[in-house]
Amino acid sequence: MKIHYKVARLLYLFIGLIAYLSSIAQTHNQVDEEPANKVLFRTLNNANEFDKKISKIDLHFTKSSEIFIDNYPSKIPFLGGVLLPNISDTGLVYVRLAEGIIKHDKSLHREFIYKLSEYGKVHDYPIISVSQYLLNPYDRYVQIPTIEANFYLLPFQWKNFRSYQYSFEGKIKSDSGIFYQYFFYPKNRFGSFFSGTVLIDSATSQIAKLQLKAESNNKLNLADSLLIEIHCKKIKDIYFPFYYLYTFHYSIQQYTGRHVIQVYAEKLAEHFEHKFQKFTKIEIQDTADFLEIELTPKQRIIREEDITYYLKKEQGFIQDSLFKYAVKHPFKTILTSGLNLPIRGGKNLVLVQPFWRGFGFNAVESFYMRLGASISSTDLSKFTYGVEVRPSITMDYLRWKQSLAWNFLHQYNGKGEITFGNTIFQINENDPILPIINSFYSLFLNENYASYYEKSFLKGVFSISIQSFDIRLLAEYSHRSSLNNALDRSPFWKSGAFLPNNPDHPPAITANGFANHYGMTLDVDISWQPGRYYLDVNRRKTPLKSESPTYFLNYRKGIKALNSQVDFDQITLGLQLKRRISRYGVSTLDVQYGRFVRKSNVPFVDFKHFNGIQTLFLQPTTDRWSDIRQFRTLRYYDFSTDEYFFELHYIHRFGGALFNNWKSFSRLNIHTVAGLNLLSTETENIYFEPFLGFENLFKIFKIQLAYGMENWQKSRVTLRLGFNFNIGIYKKYRRI
Repeated sequence: MKIHYKVARLLYLFIGLIAYLSSIAQTHNQVDEEPANKVLFRTLNNANEFDKKISKIDLHFTKSSEIFIDNYPSKIPFLGGVLLPNISDTGLVYVRLAEGIIKHDKSLHREFIYKLSEYGKVHDYPIISVSQYLLNPYDRYVQIPTIEANFYLLPFQWKNFRSYQYSFEGKIKSDSGIFYQYFFYPKNRFGSFFSGTVLIDSATSQIAKLQLKAESNNKLNLADSLLIEIHCKKIKDIYFPFYYLYTFHYSIQQYTGRHVIQVYAEKLAEHFEHKFQKFTKIEIQDTADFLEIELTPKQRIIREEDITYYLKKEQGFIQDSLFKYAVKHPFKTILTSGLNLPIRGGKNLVLVQPFWRGFGFNAVESFYMRLGASISSTDLSKFTYGVEVRPSITMDYLRWKQSLAWNFLHQYNGKGEITFGNTIFQINENDPILPIINSFYSLFLNENYASYYEKSFLKGVFSISIQSFDIRLLAEYSHRSSLNNALDRSPFWKSGAFLPNNPDHPPAITANGFANHYGMTLDVDISWQPGRYYLDVNRRKTPLKSESPTYFLNYRKGIKALNSQVDFDQITLGLQLKRRISRYGVSTLDVQYGRFVRKSNVPFVDFKHFNGIQTLFLQPTTDRWSDIRQFRTLRYYDFSTDEYFFELHYIHRFGGALFNNWKSFSRLNIHTVAGLNLLSTETENIYFEPFLGFENLFKIFKIQLAYGMENWQKSRVTLRLGFNFNIGIYKKYRRI
């Protein structure tokens, strides 16, 4: 009994001691939290002032990049798009490295790559678009300012302060002073926020080290997460960020891996331990120049596999599996996958695109096919030759077109293309209705909305970029012929009739078509985007995306010469702007005003046409100026004009800012969008169209409700369906 009493007494004393120590620790933390909160407040309050001081410091930054592929599927979507077998002699890129310089000042906004290196299991197969895949496949997120410009709400900025929760984690003492550590995380689940930790100097209230983590949440374009680590160094009482580390973790088509980028100031990082080594004796695709000490054990194994491969190939025991795969699967190679042929000792490629392009149905041609071939090189000129034929049931001759494209004046990002042939186009060559949608409506619903005409043409397009200006010249000489329906109705329908192929817009065009004629036109486009950045790779300057406004001017002239009957002058001025509204998403504005200042003879083909929708489905616009220039309820050619026009498009994407504040909706991650479209012409007056929509439904679908009003009298309400999935982004980022 006495023993149990002693044990109980000792246990009681132990519990009391723990409680006493806990109370002391809690009191100590409360004492620490008061000055820590003051430091945090000063840091937020002085952030803008320190940012201005930092921007005045000019330094050269070095950028390095590595890509690690940790796992890959049995069938590999390789760089050229060819599916390789499970065991490939050609192999897979394991690690790539790029190094470059960023000029950090106000006078020169350019980026240079001075070294490109690669090692892994790639043989006789050159890198395609090295800058795109090596330096950063997610080119939007190269530096913190770029990340912020792409609408991520960074912590430690006063305007974003209320969007985050901050908690004090403790203080760290060092020779440099006392530092406070905090943990921060977003208050809601809106995908534009970060979580992470920060270390703040208590004496100056400046950030000494910052770690950020962003989940994808439909923001990072197929990257699963992004980790950012920033180290600062004290220079004259200012903590200057001298080292950035970006780590992208991705999982794409059964690939898993990471992409590591580091950006650092050489002068300030001399004694700083980088996250991966600088390789000094590596040339692209020359693994023999590696020093053994520079390679990790896993990399040494891959290097030995490389040496074994070359020995077997020299002895004639193996062949390139690309050709073996092409021979083994000829149908797939010719029709769907294409073929990539190494040339010039494997330093460049000739890319042969697949022969099969698609098929469809319309009222003019009935069933048709698109067959073609494209051959292009991967050297600096990127010369491309393409041919396409379009056989159809109702036509007694073959429609075709050929094209030649190349790069020139690389320091000005020059591009040229010459196209010629005899084929059909939609009257609005922005293709307001996609062929696949028109085929579905024509074949199964007996409604043909696309209006086609035939054109025999020769066209040249040339463009260059000079500083913040883009200049584009387009010249075309053609013979235009109107077309009429070859079928009365769909073969699946026993009654009813197709709509006429030609819009009824007299006197320029009637339901029977327009008068055949020759036309010579000249287009000059000039756009200006101040403050734009550039990337220099292999002597070629490529403009990078910028969030500054874009101003553009277009002059189009119809030339009456060489049997050409068109005679007009058209001028268009416009502005495009994209801005983030803190915590509430992204706004995009597109405005343009145009007028035919002279119109002696303007065929309907040369009218100003506007992108409308008459089907159930939303579709991306092919307008070269803007991706939001589209009406949800406007009929395709009702407002076509040869007078003046004023066009405005505004869209605001809230992302998850509205619904994600409620726990019951946050898991669904529904994004909201709202906007307004406005059109005014001299002949049809005003068209007004507000719309509201929901996106990211089940991660794939989107739905929009629009209300269109014509001259404040006629109105129509429409429901449109679409897909969030962007095949262009998917194709761009899947080849890592």
